[in-house]
Amino acid sequence: MGGLAGRVTRLEERTRLARKHARSEEERFTDWQARAAISRREATPKCAFHARSMIRWLAMIGKLPGNVEALIERIMDEPHDVSGHRQPPETRSRSVVTWEVMRSVWREEEGTEAMELPAEWREAFEAGEILRGIYREAPAEELARWVLEAVEAQEEGRGGQQ
Repeated sequence: MGGLAGRVTRLEERTRLARKHARSEEERFTDWQARAAISRREATPKCAFHARSMIRWLAMIGKLPGNVEALIERIMDEPHDVSGHRQPPETRSRSVVTWEVMRSVWREEEGTEAMELPAEWREAFEAGEILRGIYREAPAEELARWVLEAVEAQEEGRGGQQ
């Protein structure tokens, strides 16, 4: 009996310590946010970092071109930037650089306020804002149902292709 009582005591002590070290919902959420930020950063193409830092640098030194096309060309042609994202111009993605330039103009980041956003890009960003508004206003249960339906549809689509 003494051996069994000792084991029970040790298990109770472990349980007590585990409860003492249990993380709150807020702590778990904070950790999840940190892991998600790392994942997003790892998934972001290097040319996006290059474009962002070039836009900030050119705005800081007052040498931002007056239109988006010239800015895109400048970013695509620069051999490197001051941020350390040394990426040869031939390895950059024009579509990623274009997206970053258009996004900074849409957000009216420093130095880009006077640049003209092409109509098709403005419409796309406005549509994105509308969609974000719909998702924000949707009840959590409905949003979860939409996500599950989308996952099921995606899985069915893959199953038919195999």
